[in-house]
Amino acid sequence: MRRYDLAYRLIPYLIDEFKKGKIKQVKLLDEIFIKEILSKEENDFSSDDLIIEHKILSKTKSVGMYIFPEPLKMTEAKFGLLFFDFKRKITKYYTLEKSNPSENGNDRYMIGSTPELGTHLNHGNFEEEPTIDIFLNHIYSRYEKGSNNKIVLYLILGIVIFLLLFLLLK
Repeated sequence: MRRYDLAYRLIPYLIDEFKKGKIKQVKLLDEIFIKEILSKEENDFSSDDLIIEHKILSKTKSVGMYIFPEPLKMTEAKFGLLFFDFKRKITKYYTLEKSNPSENGNDRYMIGSTPELGTHLNHGNFEEEPTIDIFLNHIYSRYEKGSNNKIVLYLILGIVIFLLLFLLLK
């Protein structure tokens, strides 16, 4: 398995299996389980370089943090974050992927996400220091922390539009 496949094929596949109820959430964060899968493959990295951690964020949210083998080329992921929202029964998977080097040759990174198996979205450059804690804080504060507020705003906006259309068509 290539580094790319670990972050963008295996982990999303396991997330999809979890969503279908075929595996338990704990397997997504089970380093031994994932390394067992890797041991059956021919890899271009050492499975010892994969680290998985879990952090509780609130009463209803937690995150699995994947520290992948160091990316060697563009599009390979340095980190993966798998957010669990137990109240809304939602999972979201973000990656920090190696991008084009800067003019002075330094590594640059982009934020990506995989909303569904086989899809990949790009969320732009990551301008901060590429550490797992900084990446987690960035993603949580920008995309995850206020997600409940966004849903309420969209619901209110939808109701207002519905009422306006109802009044105009009456």
